[in-house]
Amino acid sequence: MSFLPFSLSSLEYYLYHWAYFPSIFPHPYSLISLLVLFTIGLALMFKGNYSWNVIFGALGAYFGFIMGHYITTVVPIAPFPSLLAYVAGAVLGAILLIFLVRVFLSLGISYLAYMAVQTLFPGHIVTGGIVLLAVFLVAFILYRKIVTGIAAVIGAFIVWFTVMNFGVPTLTAQVLAAIMFALGLFIQINGKSSSREKRKGIRPFDQDTKWE
Repeated sequence: MSFLPFSLSSLEYYLYHWAYFPSIFPHPYSLISLLVLFTIGLALMFKGNYSWNVIFGALGAYFGFIMGHYITTVVPIAPFPSLLAYVAGAVLGAILLIFLVRVFLSLGISYLAYMAVQTLFPGHIVTGGIVLLAVFLVAFILYRKIVTGIAAVIGAFIVWFTVMNFGVPTLTAQVLAAIMFALGLFIQINGKSSSREKRKGIRPFDQDTKWE
């Protein structure tokens, strides 16, 4: 059985030929594109949940805007202005895509758990279904924590890619991306812990015994 050759260069090739629009965006290896990618990578590593929602919210808004524009060309919405349909489509698209990403990411994780059960215990469909449902609920509830890790990994890859294309040696770029990955996770986890401690430390004014 033969396998298709895979490498980072082939991944870049497919991404650029599927997602690159020369008439709209600058060349993917231009300074502007690399700086934008580097900024996105940093945001994903240091502000994982927020950046994740912004990225998918922006994508959802874009597709919702396009859908709103399409609807106005097919269905007359007079006397309402077309801009209202565009805005409504963008808002609904952003909300819907953020929600769908959460659902499908949880489904993907639960499906992996289901496949693991089927591999270890072939034919146990009921047990696999119970595990799938349980893992889905846990993943859906802990979505923010899971996204923090996934976003950090994606951000580290993006930073490595952009730094390497700035002319930095591959090994140096890998070390730099690894350090920033660890630092980003530490800051996010430590920041959340500090926020929880501050909220616990705040007491209502009527329970303050300082002046008793």
